Amino acid sequence: MKILKLLFSLALVLHVSCTGGSAFTNENISNITVDEAYRLISEKAGRADFVILDIRTPGEYLSGHIEGAVNIDYSSPAFKDDLKKLDRSLEYLVYCRSGNRSARAMPVFSELGFKKVYNMTGGTVEWFSSGKKLVK
Repeated sequence: MKILKLLFSLALVLHVSCTGGSAFTNENISNITVDEAYRLISEKAGRADFVILDIRTPGEYLSGHIEGAVNIDYSSPAFKDDLKKLDRSLEYLVYCRSGNRSARAMPVFSELGFKKVYNMTGGTVEWFSSGKKLVK
């Protein structure tokens, strides 16, 4: 029984670290599912105060992204400087390929004082596998 508890604890730690989870919390940042993100996009489509932000590499972005998304590369040394140029009073839906990079980026958004940021867990992998479209 002790071995099972130890394995369960180890699996939980690995799951949290592999999915980008952390103890980081902030009232301005929300983790949302792909379905919740889809509903959010549907509700706020075309609004100037809502931005979809793809933080994958430019190559990943060009291979297919959520319609209307703007690309800022998380792996770029200029990532934080690029975020500083954005209007922090707007609402942002942020995603990457699997949700790992976007989860790791949330403390940066918080540090910079963004008003409202939604982190789409599961990224484009889950988006596409749930039957939603990506555009090129």
